[in-house]
Amino acid sequence: MITFVIVSKIVFMRKSLFLAFVFIGILCIGCQPHKLDLNPKIEEPGVTQVDRALLYGEWHISKAKFAEDATMTEWAQKYTCLTFKENGIYEGKGYYGDVEGIYTIQGSVITVLINSTNYVKYTVLAQAEDALTLKASFTSTPTPVWIECNKAEYLEPEPGGTVTENQYFQTESSVRMMVSSIYEKATNFLNTLSDVELFIINGQRDKLQPSSQHVYNLWSVGYETVRNANTIISGLNKVNDSNIGFNKYQYIIHAKTLRDFVLYNMNIIWGGIPLVTEDTTIELASSLFRTDEVLVNDFLTNDLLNIGSFPERRWEPGKYCVNERVINTLMTECLLAKGDKSTAKLYAEKAVNGDEGEYFVLWKQNSNGAEGAIGLIVYSKPKAQLYLNEAKGQTESLEKEWDESFYHVYGYWAALKRLGVAKDKVGCEDYQLLLPIPQQEIIYNPNITQNPGY
Repeated sequence: MITFVIVSKIVFMRKSLFLAFVFIGILCIGCQPHKLDLNPKIEEPGVTQVDRALLYGEWHISKAKFAEDATMTEWAQKYTCLTFKENGIYEGKGYYGDVEGIYTIQGSVITVLINSTNYVKYTVLAQAEDALTLKASFTSTPTPVWIECNKAEYLEPEPGGTVTENQYFQTESSVRMMVSSIYEKATNFLNTLSDVELFIINGQRDKLQPSSQHVYNLWSVGYETVRNANTIISGLNKVNDSNIGFNKYQYIIHAKTLRDFVLYNMNIIWGGIPLVTEDTTIELASSLFRTDEVLVNDFLTNDLLNIGSFPERRWEPGKYCVNERVINTLMTECLLAKGDKSTAKLYAEKAVNGDEGEYFVLWKQNSNGAEGAIGLIVYSKPKAQLYLNEAKGQTESLEKEWDESFYHVYGYWAALKRLGVAKDKVGCEDYQLLLPIPQQEIIYNPNITQNPGY
């Protein structure tokens, strides 16, 4: 079976006059928490034209749902607020990142642009003086989200003045929602990675320069995934097991595996990246140096080796699935990247001897407009067999086997590089085996060095 990943672009940005890019961070900057009204008063079922006078101001998300026929539930992922200013400036803070751009209104639709690029479209479903109901379609995610917001000036302050971060990790439903968001972001990362690797393989290097939006998108969505995973890992590690009624370690395993999967692929594509494994602030992130490629691989293999246990069940039946075989396959990839074939062979054998069929599936929205989603197989038993053959040194026919079974899909470009045939295959120079660091990131963080040749 030929497997593939289709592109879904994301731009994750930080508030700045000329540059909007968020590298990592958990707290909503400059946005003090309030107690939200969980039952906003909606005065009408829908609008045909947004009332600008009612729209202006700061709005805080209180409820959300991720399907039109679902029920609104309390927003528990991260404190999030939206601000619409009279001068046409939009600000977003919290879960979806700290961003600044401009917005326009046409009928019931509010379109937000960041650096002249579509960021989100809000369809106003209901509007009142103190409440707002929106359908939000972010370019970073394949599915919309329906949200209810309360205006800041009508909110009662939380007793004591703040909402502790720990509160987000007290209930299993909140944690599941947060981990689901990491799966979604990991899917976006894979989609964007697929797009970039297709440009590489097809010789479209002009689309992969330091100023390229594709390069910037891959970097930003990668670190957005890492940031959210670190938030969950850190938050759950702070929770006292006796105060919760669920197994927090199961969720830590999912978050760690997805984080390490993204870090591994970023390390392959750039050849050394800032290794961010803890919850940190935006200020600290803006001063990080690149970690040597070998050291990143050392961290990943050690982290996966000491993950402690494996998930007890599939994440969702027939859908997301990080499990023992997935972790073994990822460990195999990391070990092959290190050149440790003898240890890679042990983990590849475990992966191959797992159940038949799919065992790491991510999902994307149908591109043809049909309802439902398409499963994208990232790891499979036949692909694990190719990794095992490589670990055994049986490489004579590997290039042909990749071409016949997994051409232009996840793992193909990394395999060509490991086999030493990438340059001849795609007709590139040595320096083009790595992507350039995005120019925006170098401007944002002067400690980041550019890859040679760019």
